[in-house]
Amino acid sequence: VIDSPQVSWNHARITAKGKQWTVVDLNSSNGTFLNGSRIKRAALHAEDQLFLGGIAVNLADGRVAAPQKYQGEVRIDAIELTRDLDSGKTILDSVGISIYPGELVALMGPSGAGKTTLLEILTGQRRPSRGQVLVNGADLHDNRAALNDRIGYVPQEDVMHRDLTVFQVLYHAAVMQLPADLPKQAVVDHVERLITRMGLAHICNSLIGGEAVRGISGGQRKRVNIALELITEPPLLFLDEPTSGLDSTSTMEVMNVLRSLADSGKTIITTIHQPRVEAFAKVDKLLLLAKGGKLAYFGPAVPGAGEYFSKLSTLPRSDGINPADYVMDALDPLDDSYRRDPRTWQLDYRNSPEYQDYVVKRQGQTDEVVIVPPTLGRKPRRSARAQFYNLLGRYLERKLRDRTSLGIQLFQPVLVGVLLGWLFFEVELPVSGLELGLASNGVHPTLFLVAATAFWLGCSNVARELVSERPIFLRERRSGLPVPSYLASTFVLQLTLAAIQTLLLIGLVWVTVGLQGETALASWGILLLTAASGIALGLLVSALAETEVTAISWVPLLLLPQLIFAGYLKLFGDMEKLEQSLANLLPLRWSFDSLAWLEYDAVYGGGAPSLENVIGFPDHETSMVGVAVLLLWTVACLLFCLFRLNTQPE
Repeated sequence: VIDSPQVSWNHARITAKGKQWTVVDLNSSNGTFLNGSRIKRAALHAEDQLFLGGIAVNLADGRVAAPQKYQGEVRIDAIELTRDLDSGKTILDSVGISIYPGELVALMGPSGAGKTTLLEILTGQRRPSRGQVLVNGADLHDNRAALNDRIGYVPQEDVMHRDLTVFQVLYHAAVMQLPADLPKQAVVDHVERLITRMGLAHICNSLIGGEAVRGISGGQRKRVNIALELITEPPLLFLDEPTSGLDSTSTMEVMNVLRSLADSGKTIITTIHQPRVEAFAKVDKLLLLAKGGKLAYFGPAVPGAGEYFSKLSTLPRSDGINPADYVMDALDPLDDSYRRDPRTWQLDYRNSPEYQDYVVKRQGQTDEVVIVPPTLGRKPRRSARAQFYNLLGRYLERKLRDRTSLGIQLFQPVLVGVLLGWLFFEVELPVSGLELGLASNGVHPTLFLVAATAFWLGCSNVARELVSERPIFLRERRSGLPVPSYLASTFVLQLTLAAIQTLLLIGLVWVTVGLQGETALASWGILLLTAASGIALGLLVSALAETEVTAISWVPLLLLPQLIFAGYLKLFGDMEKLEQSLANLLPLRWSFDSLAWLEYDAVYGGGAPSLENVIGFPDHETSMVGVAVLLLWTVACLLFCLFRLNTQPE
C-alpha cells in the first residue's frame, strides 16, 4: 500500500519469476512510468526509475519499496535567474538560491524588489530571460507539464466558494483531483484527515462565509486555502502572503501549520510582510531581495539575518528589535542617510561566506537528475462525465443554499404570468384571420412578451455566474478542471431552472389569457429553447466580461435590439431587407414567429392565406425552422464560451 493521493486504489502489479521482474499498469488514473515513458507492461531492472503516478518506487536489493515519505522530497535550485522587460529594464537580476527538502523559506523585500516575478518563475508560470530553475535536477520550464503535480501554489486571496461548508469545499476539490478509482469513503477519509491536520475539524460543517454571510474566521479561511493545495500532497509549496490581513494569533496559527508541513518533508517558499518575532522564528531561511530584483541575502533567518545586516548597515540595531523589522529597515530605510545602493547589497552578498555556504556549495552538490515522466501532468483524474456530476452536485448545493435568490427567480415568471392574465383575461380572437386586429387583441402581445420573458430569464440568470467565480475557475483549471464539464454543469442546472420558470409562465398565461390548450406543450418547448439561447448568450457575456457590473450592464443591451426587431413593434413583413436580415440573426424573432404560428394555426385550422400578411411572418408550415435556429444559436454561443474559458489568461 502506498498511501498517496497520486496513486490509484489499484495502480500497478509487480511480479517476479526467478530473476525476471515485470510491472503491469492496472488502468491507473495517473499512469505508470518507467524511465520517463508511460507503460502498460514492461520488464524491470534494478537500475530502472519506476514511478507510480508521481511517486518514485525504489528497486534495490532484490525488492520493491516505496520511500518512507510517499510525497517525495524535493529540492529546488535557482541558477542566475534574470528577467528583462521588453523596454530593457531588468526586474530580476542574477538571483541564485538552493532550497533543501523540509526548509521553510520566507521571501521578503520592499515594493518593486521583484518578489512576485521571482515567485512566478519559481512556480513555472513565467520563463526567465536567462537562468534555470531545477527541481531535483530537472529543468522546471522544460518539464512543466510533468512537474505540475509536484508544485502547489496558494494565492493571496482566499479563492473558494463562500457559500459552501469547509468539508464541501475540500470534498468537491478532492473528487476533482484524486484518482478516479478511489471509493467515495476513501475520498471522504482523505478529506477528513486533511481537515484534522489543518486544525479545522471543529468547524468542518461551518460555512466559509464572507462579507454578506457570517462564516469562519480569516485565519481559518487561510488554512482552508492552504488545504486546497494539499489535496494531492505536492512536495513543493509556494504561498503568496498567507498571513496578509490576519491578526497576530491567526498569523501564528498559519505559521505553525507551515512549520509542521516543512517538518514533514515539504519544501515551502512563502512571501511574507515583516512578521512578528515568533512567526519569523518559525522560518528556516530568509530570501531577501533589494529593489531591482537583486539578491541581498539568502541564509538562516534567525539569528543569521540580523547579524549579517548589522555588520554591513550603519543603521543601529537595538536589543530586542524584531530581526525581520531590522533587516527590512536596513535594506529600505526611511532615513536616506542609512540607505545603500541595491547593487552594493548584491555585491556584498556575493562576496560573503553565506553565499558560499548556502548557494555555491549547495548547488555544487549535484544529485543524480531524476528522469521526469514527460506525460505526467495535471490532467482530469476522472472521466468528463464523472467530473460533470461532481460539479453539478456542487453547483446545486450552492444554489439551494441561496434560497432568497432562488425564490426571486421562481417568482419572476409568476409575476409576469399574473400581470398578463390580469391585462388580457380570457381574450378572444376574431372569427376570421382577415379581421385579426393585432394592435387591439391580447394574444399577439402575450405571445411576444412570454417569448421575451423566456429569453430575459435565461440571460439574466447567468450573466454573473462565470465572471463572479473567475478566480476559483482559474485556480481549478490549473489543478486539472475539465472546462467542458464545468460549462456543461452550469448550463444544465440553469436550463433546469429555466424549465421550471417557463413551465410556471406557460401554466399561468395559457389558463388566464385563454390560449389554445393543445399548443401549450409545444409552446413550452419553444420557450425552453428560447431560454436556452438566452442562457448560452448570458454565459458567453459572463465569460467575456471583466467585472460583474459589466456583465449585468450587457443584459439590457442584448435584449433591447431583440425587442425592437422581433416582429411585434414593426411586423417582419413590413421591414426592409436589411432590417429583416438583422432580425433573422436574433433568437427572439424566431421564438415569436414559432409561437405565433402554433397559436394561430390552432385557432384558424391551418391559417388562411391572408393570415401570413396579418402576422407578418412567412408561413413555414411547422415551427421546425425556428427550433433549428434557436438550437444553432445556443450551440454557437456555448462553443464560443468554451473557447473563451479555455484560452482565458491566468
